[in-house]
Amino acid sequence: MFVPKYRKRMIFGHLRRQIGAMLRELWVQHDIELVEGHAGGFTDEIGAIVPGGAASGILPPTALDAPLTRYGLRGYGAGPGSAALQVFPGSYSPLRLLAETMRFFAEESCQKCTPCRIGNRALHHLCEELVRGEAAMPREKIDEWLLAMEKTSICGLGQASPFPVRNAMRWWPELFEPLD
Repeated sequence: MFVPKYRKRMIFGHLRRQIGAMLRELWVQHDIELVEGHAGGFTDEIGAIVPGGAASGILPPTALDAPLTRYGLRGYGAGPGSAALQVFPGSYSPLRLLAETMRFFAEESCQKCTPCRIGNRALHHLCEELVRGEAAMPREKIDEWLLAMEKTSICGLGQASPFPVRNAMRWWPELFEPLD
């Protein structure tokens, strides 16, 4: 298995030293090395991370210990994506993060295919309802929508949109209890 020694990384969020605008060519094995060695560590308890752009997934802080490769993040159901690590504080709800991610996907959709156009809007609506403790649809219906989006969307946006939803459901199941 080929693993590159260097990869350009960007990191921003809840850090002691903001280096978000700075691209560096680094040789690090884990995101935690990047955060502690180049960003000065965290300013507070970490609640969630996004390892590489919105579609790469929403993960718990333990994912910082994973290798920075698609193989290392595979166990988390995520990937390194664009290599833009985002660090969110514990005070920022993963459900709010998911809602904003789905809103972004709904706005970025080209609107040409139905699964992406309607699916992203519906998932954004679902997240907004869950923030209020309500369920817009049952869990089985959500799973159907996620599969339909992944399998039938024309482009990568619609195909990748389910990843953050599945990640959030896996790592923060208590946030989705109203669906049961």
